Amino acid sequence: MANIVWLRKLRDLTRADLGHGEYEDLWGTVYAMDRMYSARGVPVRERELQCGGVCQEAGVEAPMFLRVRNGKREAVHERAEDEERHTAPLSDEHKRPTRSAC
Repeated sequence: MANIVWLRKLRDLTRADLGHGEYEDLWGTVYAMDRMYSARGVPVRERELQCGGVCQEAGVEAPMFLRVRNGKREAVHERAEDEERHTAPLSDEHKRPTRSAC
């Protein structure tokens, strides 16, 4: 997972056992609950998952949801402005238009 996602009561969900090795497949349980909430129309902000990385460090509660894409676990921000906090600003060099080589 690129983003750190927290379940408010369990904290860091990036580890396979979520830091609670005594509970088998805890990530799978949390993922299944998130999918069930989605199917029932529960808004992302009410699902108890939040960004525990950049957003948390900035003092912002940023709701997230879980998905599996191409076999990889992903935590996805609900709002684009929360995701934007995770991208570095472009340098002036990168902002300059490129010249085509004709």
